[in-house]
Amino acid sequence: FGNKNAPPDLVMPRTSMISISDLHVDHKYQRDLSRNHVIKMLEEFDSSGVGFLYVARRKDGTHWVVDGQQRLKLMQYLNTLFPERYQKVPCEVFDSNGEEHEAVLYRLRNHKKKMTALDIFKARYVYGDVDALNILRIVNKRGIKIKGIPVIADSGLNNIQVACVSALEEGYLLGKKSGMGDFVLENTIDAISKCWGLATFAFKNFLVTGFATLFSTYPDLDKGILVRSMNGQVPNGIKTKADVVSGFNRAKNVANYIAEEYNKRVRGSSRLDRIK
Repeated sequence: FGNKNAPPDLVMPRTSMISISDLHVDHKYQRDLSRNHVIKMLEEFDSSGVGFLYVARRKDGTHWVVDGQQRLKLMQYLNTLFPERYQKVPCEVFDSNGEEHEAVLYRLRNHKKKMTALDIFKARYVYGDVDALNILRIVNKRGIKIKGIPVIADSGLNNIQVACVSALEEGYLLGKKSGMGDFVLENTIDAISKCWGLATFAFKNFLVTGFATLFSTYPDLDKGILVRSMNGQVPNGIKTKADVVSGFNRAKNVANYIAEEYNKRVRGSSRLDRIK
């Protein structure tokens, strides 16, 4: 920057417990409140996760929330239910030069990198979420390590590392929803491994969700025939062929393409109907 244009020194922010009733929101620069997000926050409420609201103190002494509007709404609701317990919230306070200053800081604070599915899954693993731990056990036992998360079940194999955690979770939940517990995810991983080997390139989101959709719909299909029907196919080629089909649900499109290939090797009642 040079001495003339050097940025100012860092300043230790002031922190303070401020009364909920003394906090305001300026809707001139704030986005609309998400009711569904507030409800979800309430359902998963943990007081230790509220953190600091980022608050502007204007020259007239009033306090305006720049980052944390939805958490404020949550605390306001809790204040109506438990007024003796929720009266103040922890805030990080800065001196505001007015609405324009706050709007700039609001934009900067709300253009942070969003948490990825992998980030969220890691957090769930750390606090011991039952489904997250079960998914880890299933994949680890089959030689798969989820990127950045320790192995909790040794397979005795050379683990491959994947990042398709959202697809693995979707496959697991399909099984859980259809009353088949771990079956869908286990068979999905086994089928992909038998078709293309235990290789990172085979564990694509679309392929995992496609096989999971197939197994959740047709749990009794012949797995040997399924593997043989994929002979000569490559994952990206399956995606290309499936995307030709109209419809926006790629998992179903992939599942239906695989089913078509399967049907070429069976007859009569063993054929699979198209998944709608």
